[in-house]
Amino acid sequence: MVRVFTENDTSATNGTRPKYKAMMEMVERGDAEVIVAWHVDRLTRKLTELEQIIELAERTKVKIATVSGDLDLSNDGGRLVGRILASVARGEVERKSARQKAANQQKAEKGEAIGGGKRPYGFGVPTGETGRTGQPTYDTTKLVPEEAQFLREAVERLLGGQTQASVVRWLNEVSVTSQGNRWTSKSLQNLLKSPRIAGLISYEGQLYDAEWPGIISEDQWEAVNALMERRAIENPYPGRARRYLLTGVAECSECGSTLRCKPSGGKNRKTARLYYCHECRKVARNVERLDAYVVGRVLHLLNDPRLIEELSNVASDPGLGAEIALLQQRKADAKEHLENLADHPTLSADVIVRAMESFDKRIEELRERIARTVEERAVIQAAGFTKEQWDDTAIDVKSVVVKALFRVIVKPTMKRGPGFDESAVRMERRR
Repeated sequence: MVRVFTENDTSATNGTRPKYKAMMEMVERGDAEVIVAWHVDRLTRKLTELEQIIELAERTKVKIATVSGDLDLSNDGGRLVGRILASVARGEVERKSARQKAANQQKAEKGEAIGGGKRPYGFGVPTGETGRTGQPTYDTTKLVPEEAQFLREAVERLLGGQTQASVVRWLNEVSVTSQGNRWTSKSLQNLLKSPRIAGLISYEGQLYDAEWPGIISEDQWEAVNALMERRAIENPYPGRARRYLLTGVAECSECGSTLRCKPSGGKNRKTARLYYCHECRKVARNVERLDAYVVGRVLHLLNDPRLIEELSNVASDPGLGAEIALLQQRKADAKEHLENLADHPTLSADVIVRAMESFDKRIEELRERIARTVEERAVIQAAGFTKEQWDDTAIDVKSVVVKALFRVIVKPTMKRGPGFDESAVRMERRR
């Protein structure tokens, strides 16, 4: 016996097999004369791998020995037996997979959880028992009240206009993940994408009602996911949490780029900062003064009775998320149906493309409306704010309110010295 290769936790059907690869390299070098396995299906369940073994045996004269008998790959009869055994093993894998899929389908239709894994955030009351690994087990059909409340508030904050980075920062102040770790944007995204939090199970692209209660409504779940997708498209590299009110909001009058923030420079102005255009470099304004001017205009409008009356007539649109979910399901069904007809002589590929584009266009329109709904909600909540209430509001929400109400266009200023040049700022109502 030269060496033993053990791959207890590696599938012979799927994935990579580093130990198998190392064994084959050892045979290739001529360091082994016989491969001993319990059965052919323990060695491989892929016909492509068996052909590689046959080719290797022909070149190196390596022999295959199993508990059920030696497998002579040096002649056509032995190779035929090997191929039959590998085909039988592959057939068993496919039958097992079909049985597992059928069992999972039944579970999903009954609303039962599929698979195990780590305790999901918001769910899992200790059962007082331990599992096979000696770790405590949890009843994941029951809510953990405190975690569920934090999750609801995180969703409300996102739909209220706060950025993902801001919500992650808040979560790290009040909670940890179900595994005791700090929150990251990735862990929050994974949690919010899970249909479990809406009392749903997803299997093979289909949603089913789960046996556990949802922490948020299905519509909230769809809405927050549509919002995250839209923000990811608009700003694929969000970076850190927002620190300044008008970065990415105020525009340069000369080139149309949005303004960024940078230190103003100068030994007597070490803490002062400027909004500036990083493209044409023709516009730069003091952050504090521009913020103060814009906030004054925004608060004046938020307390205008005409705006408050206008907002009272804004109709909410609570069913957008559910409508997006229905369209996505219909799109998947239509795509599958059209692909099944792909070889039909009278069906053009353009028909499939146009059908998918029509769904995509409608879904994008609904996501636009969700984005507008988030802005409207933020404005409605801020209507009638005093200066103190405005100061107590999260900066990313205030930024959403400003962007929803005004287009802030900053011009180059010729004024020098103290004071603020209001004529170099144009604020256009968006509503």
